[in-house]
Amino acid sequence: MKDGVVVTDGNETVIVNQYSYCELVKWLIVVYVGVSYAEASLCVAKHTDYFASIQTMSQVDFETHDWPYYYLAMTFYYGDYREAKPIEPEPNSPEGLARYQTIEEDILKQHHLKEPFV
Repeated sequence: MKDGVVVTDGNETVIVNQYSYCELVKWLIVVYVGVSYAEASLCVAKHTDYFASIQTMSQVDFETHDWPYYYLAMTFYYGDYREAKPIEPEPNSPEGLARYQTIEEDILKQHHLKEPFV
């Protein structure tokens, strides 16, 4: 898994940063669930093929339309995002969405990660 994977369909090109996306999901679990980075890493490690498999434009389209990535993080941790009991407001409200955006920006900056899709 790595950053800088070029995906194209001949008309459109997207850079997929698989490593950064995976790390972002780990840190989202840390922030929203309140577990350690080590525990979040173990949880996400079970799904690393998920990130590495993003190699077609249809997969990119699906992932970018599935923003915010909170739902993916909660699904990985709880098995179903609807079972989540977050310690931060969920992004399905104006207050929660604004908070999510701040959290995501902070994670990307603090951990020197790239945007998942460019």
